Amino acid sequence: MKRTPLARRSLRRKHPGAAAARAGVTARLRRTFRQEVLAHGGCVMCARLTVREQRALPGNTTRLDAHHVVRAQVMKRHGLPPEVVFDPAAGVPVCRFHHATHHAYRERIPRDVLPANTVNFLRAVGLKKDLDREYPNPQVEGEAQGTLRDAA
Repeated sequence: MKRTPLARRSLRRKHPGAAAARAGVTARLRRTFRQEVLAHGGCVMCARLTVREQRALPGNTTRLDAHHVVRAQVMKRHGLPPEVVFDPAAGVPVCRFHHATHHAYRERIPRDVLPANTVNFLRAVGLKKDLDREYPNPQVEGEAQGTLRDAA
C-alpha cells in the first residue's frame, strides 16, 4: 500500500527525543512516589482491623500498593504538573486487596483513615472538591442531612 506525502509527514517527529525524556522523568517520579508512600508503613485499612479480621480477609494483604487519594488522571486533567501529581503527600499505602475493593466500589476507604497531611496537601493544590467527591466527610453529610430534616 502506497503512502501519500501527507500520511508520511505525520510519522515524522520534530523532536524525537523529547517524548522519551518526558517519559523518563515521569517514570522516575512514579518510582519515587511509590517508594516514599510505601515507606510510611502498612495498609491504612488493615491497620483498623484486628488480627483475626485480617486473617479472615480473602485477598492478598501482604503486597502493598501506593494509592493516589485523588486519581492521578483527575490531577492531570486539572493541569497539575507531574511533580505535584506524584508528590508522596498525595498518596497512602494500601494492600492489594483493599486497593482492589476500593476501586471496585465494594468497600471504599473512609475519609477518617486518610492522613491529615494528605488532606491538607490536596486542599492546598485546589483539589478539595475532588477529595470531597471521592471521600465524603461524614460530619458534613450528617449536618447537611440534619438541616434538611429540620427544615421539612
